[in-house]
Amino acid sequence: MRTTDWGQIVFFHAADNWGDPMLMDYDFVKTVDQYRSFTKIPMIVSCGTQGEHAQLSLHYSGLAGDFVFPTKNDFTLFDLYLTAFRFPFTEVGIYPQWRYNGREVGGLHLGRSKGPIDHKKTWIGLDTETGRQYTPVTQQSLAAHGII
Repeated sequence: MRTTDWGQIVFFHAADNWGDPMLMDYDFVKTVDQYRSFTKIPMIVSCGTQGEHAQLSLHYSGLAGDFVFPTKNDFTLFDLYLTAFRFPFTEVGIYPQWRYNGREVGGLHLGRSKGPIDHKKTWIGLDTETGRQYTPVTQQSLAAHGII
């Protein structure tokens, strides 16, 4: 993104925790901005291009970000997860244990790859004693981890 592109974004700024904000993809950030406008719920960028991810992660190309929802609202984390499917995200990960200011608030990984895809990638990310574990999104896994 260019500096002028950031001027077109309403809810997010280059100074947010994107890593290198100039590496972020404009279409991705614009989509996240539209998602934020639709939900009317504040979102904090917890990760953009920085950090360690899977080798081919969309994070490295500025096409993904991780977000937490720091305030109480009428939506559950599951509502926010489902709402993400109204937008052209190609990856939606739900993380019920993510924390903000010492409180467990949960968050989402949102990604938007370029080009056609045949399905959206979804998962639940859980922190365990042996590290982060990923599980498929099913009714049973959502219920087992207190998401629904």
